[in-house]
Amino acid sequence: MTYSIYAPFKAALAAATILSWSMAVPSSALAADDKEWSIDTANPEGTPTHTIAFETSEGTWMSVDVAPNGETLVFDLLGHIYEMPVSGGAAKQLTSGRSWNHMPRYSPDGSEIAFTSDRSGADNIWIMDRASGDLENLTKSDDPVMRGNWSADGRHILAVRFPRELTLHGEMYNRFGKKQELLESAVFRFANQYVDDAKRGYIYYEHVNGRLPSDGARIYRFNKTNGETEIYIQKAGGAFNPELSPNGERLAFMGREDLTTALYVRDLNTGKDTLVLSNLDRDQMENLSQYGSGAGMSWASDTELVLGNGGKLLRVNVDSGAVADIPFTVQVSREVNKTVRTVNPIKTGSTKTRIQRFANPLGDGIISEALGDLYLHTDAGNQNLTDSDVLEANPLYNPADRKLYYTTWSDEGFGAIYRQSMRRGKLTGRPEKLTDLATQYGALSLSEDGKKLAFLRGPGSLANGGRLEFQTTFELMVMDADGTIAKVTDVNASWSGGNTPEIRRASPIRFSDNGDYLYFSEFTEDGLKLKRIGIDGDGEQELYHFPYSSRAMLSPDMKWIAFREYQRTFVTPFDYVGKVQKISAENKMGFTKRVDTREGVYMGWQADSAGLYWTRGTDFYQKSLEDVLADTEDSAQITDIA
Repeated sequence: MTYSIYAPFKAALAAATILSWSMAVPSSALAADDKEWSIDTANPEGTPTHTIAFETSEGTWMSVDVAPNGETLVFDLLGHIYEMPVSGGAAKQLTSGRSWNHMPRYSPDGSEIAFTSDRSGADNIWIMDRASGDLENLTKSDDPVMRGNWSADGRHILAVRFPRELTLHGEMYNRFGKKQELLESAVFRFANQYVDDAKRGYIYYEHVNGRLPSDGARIYRFNKTNGETEIYIQKAGGAFNPELSPNGERLAFMGREDLTTALYVRDLNTGKDTLVLSNLDRDQMENLSQYGSGAGMSWASDTELVLGNGGKLLRVNVDSGAVADIPFTVQVSREVNKTVRTVNPIKTGSTKTRIQRFANPLGDGIISEALGDLYLHTDAGNQNLTDSDVLEANPLYNPADRKLYYTTWSDEGFGAIYRQSMRRGKLTGRPEKLTDLATQYGALSLSEDGKKLAFLRGPGSLANGGRLEFQTTFELMVMDADGTIAKVTDVNASWSGGNTPEIRRASPIRFSDNGDYLYFSEFTEDGLKLKRIGIDGDGEQELYHFPYSSRAMLSPDMKWIAFREYQRTFVTPFDYVGKVQKISAENKMGFTKRVDTREGVYMGWQADSAGLYWTRGTDFYQKSLEDVLADTEDSAQITDIA
């Protein structure tokens, strides 16, 4: 019976633990040196196994290579390497065990096969002797090394190493396993699939510069004479997966033709590109895969290419565009470990929260957010103020109108600002929606008289399909007492490259005493800046520069600034007299005092500027400024608000 192998099965099988099994191939080909640890033989848990067995004539994401003599080809399927005549037929299995083996490449003389395998515990380049089946771990690296390709003379393997810092290192290994680095790519800007052009003295490779449609992959070439690199093929739809023809006159590669993956061939003498085939299996450019954007393909002759597509192996004439199937059958029989599962009982009933956010004093109590609801903590206990289906945050009480202002979020309606009357520790009446633009909101602040509300909001990109984490520049807005909302300026509130909704932890905004100016913080290329601007958007002015800080907040009396630097909190005097002040506690720039050794998050100033407060887990801390300046330890008042 014949089955098709599709991605869901492959993902499930890859997640399983695969045990050794035997086939009619040389025993030396089934495992590495017995003295070395191998994933093929190790089973420390001693877990039960079962066998998955079936016959298939299809495969997913198969890398293929044709032998130099044109008589045989090798390909990978479900983590093992198979070989068969180039015309097709029953494939012979060359590897076994529970290791994952893929991306095979014949040596230039056809006597050996290099492939990527994790049998030693991490991806490495292994070499199989075709005559004996003996295996050799060439790279022996603790870092993953993958997608090996032979140099034209067969003396070296060109491969990519993927260390923990998430860069990729293009390296050349000699047959003794020693390497020299060719190039290094930036974090998540992967460069691999190295192809040696001995005739012209170049090494071609693909470099994923970023996600489409803004960038995509390009094909570069490395000059073996001077070590310089340059962009060689750049297309609107990306260019990747280079493969040099046997006579060295043409370079096959893949890219996008509109929205589909396509095959191209470049004449290396004229530079002309020809579209050969489109509607191929979707490439991996968006996924930024360290294994490359496309599965390996191979020239069968100077005019024909072999590649995997649609579950089949295809032979493509690059001149005529004619396509022919290469039929194959594989007898799959793999032992897999039973998944180890641990029973974790889920508690029911009441429990305590582990962290409270946005906590700040409110009369005799403390208001905070936990699990998407607003809570008021008093001596009588905790009371859920909102208890709704949406997520509330950023609570701010206005004593002028005795109303609570807060933001909301739901995946269906996005975000908004609401206010609601508050009497005797309870919200009363219906909440009033103050904003119409469906986006995220944060950093709420009231003027001294309580008649103006300042806040940050995201642009309106969410309604057009934009992603929340990509909103890193926000709009500083002011709402008057009559509900009129006006934009003041744009604020860059991102300090982590847009990986989180930064608006939730943006520095607080402060009104001047007369309500005519706003003080706010903004990130620039050289750090955090405390700025002042008129509420009409005029007169923006930089006041303080915190080169290593993530947050800065001005006290209500305009005499102090609290700031976060390297996960520690400090205060410094606010003494602006017309010249930008640069402040860093670590680098001893300006006068600074550390607030406390038991620091936390969501720090703010008390309304009278006499002290600061912050949250550490479920504990709410309050400490006087006098004790901070006197270096008094253990003087903070701590309240458990869980």
